[in-house]
Amino acid sequence: MFSALLDPELSRRVSRVMLDSVVADGPAVLALFGPETRIAINLSDADLRRGDFVQHMIDVIDDSPLGPHNISIEVTETMLLDAGGQLRQSLAMLDDCGFTICLDDFGTGFSSLTHLRAFPIHKVKIDRDFIAAIGQDHQARLIIQAIVQMGHSLGLRVVVEGVETEEQETFLRAIGCRHVQGYRYGRPMLLDALQAYFAPGEDERRRA
Repeated sequence: MFSALLDPELSRRVSRVMLDSVVADGPAVLALFGPETRIAINLSDADLRRGDFVQHMIDVIDDSPLGPHNISIEVTETMLLDAGGQLRQSLAMLDDCGFTICLDDFGTGFSSLTHLRAFPIHKVKIDRDFIAAIGQDHQARLIIQAIVQMGHSLGLRVVVEGVETEEQETFLRAIGCRHVQGYRYGRPMLLDALQAYFAPGEDERRRA
């Protein structure tokens, strides 16, 4: 995550610019995909350790056409390894306001199951390294299946990152994984390109 590599103050400035962009572009995204669409925001350790930044984000979303139900806050396992009181309080504030808390790169850090118990996690994203290996690594397939089943049993949404092939998609459908992310479905786009891509009739033109 880019902002995590910066000094804390610069990281928060980057996150504020990102938040402003989400608020500016959010209504157009909801118009494309519906009012229940979620937009993911990656927050850094520096963001969450400052209660004023979290309160600022809550206030900005509250004053915008978006709602907390439209925002998914993505954090990494490494951020939670040494989570102090302010970080825990920040996640609790976001949870209480209705934001979705997502644990990114699940399975690559430490004490993953402990994190699911200790923090208000609603969604986990399985790291792309696992799905990339399923063609050659039976153990990778078993790990993905186990995480998907565990997540569903805990009432979590499970997303697999890095899906690029039909083989991978077929496998995930077979094990009951309903949420995926990857180049098989699209690449990162600016808003104008996204609107053009999903313009009425564009799907038929792409298939022609």
